[in-house]
Amino acid sequence: MELKEIAVVSGKPGLYKIIKPAVNGVILEAMDGSKARLIVGTSTKVSVLGEISVYTESGDNIPLIDVFRIVFAKYGKKVELDPKQSDSALRSFFTELVPEHDKQRVYNSDIKKIVTWFNILVVNGFETSFANKEDKTPDTSKSEAEPKKDKKSSKKETAPEPVAETKEAKKESKPAAKKEAKVSEAPVKKETKEAVPTEKKTS
Repeated sequence: MELKEIAVVSGKPGLYKIIKPAVNGVILEAMDGSKARLIVGTSTKVSVLGEISVYTESGDNIPLIDVFRIVFAKYGKKVELDPKQSDSALRSFFTELVPEHDKQRVYNSDIKKIVTWFNILVVNGFETSFANKEDKTPDTSKSEAEPKKDKKSSKKETAPEPVAETKEAKKESKPAAKKEAKVSEAPVKKETKEAVPTEKKTS
């Protein structure tokens, strides 16, 4: 399951898994553990989590998945956030995570939602998606396979030479054998023809 399969419903807390389209909307399933399903009509605003990004002062918005990766790298599988803490403490918390975020367009309520969504996703098994790409071990299979390819190519280059020689040798040996057989047969036939009349004349 990916973030493009998770939805946020306007006016409703939490996250919802997109099940399938309905006649007049879409069928969603709550990710709060209850697995309650509901049909959201076309008049209700539904946002796909994979298409949400965080505003920055430079204008290069940060995808939400990248923000989740930053949170996971710093806090692990759960973020303890006091809903009663002051706005300044909440802002400083998010500034440590995303220093370049646009403080005018990213509200404190948005920060609370991001933390809430992160905890819900981790509970539903998304922590593997939040691991940083740099943490993955480099793939050395290509470098190990290169010498094997060289060996195969060298075999292919040398293989046709002995095959060609054996074929030519067979072609040359067969006609030679036939010629020798014909030459040896010819004198035998001539000797028998000359011997028959000499016997008749002596008698």
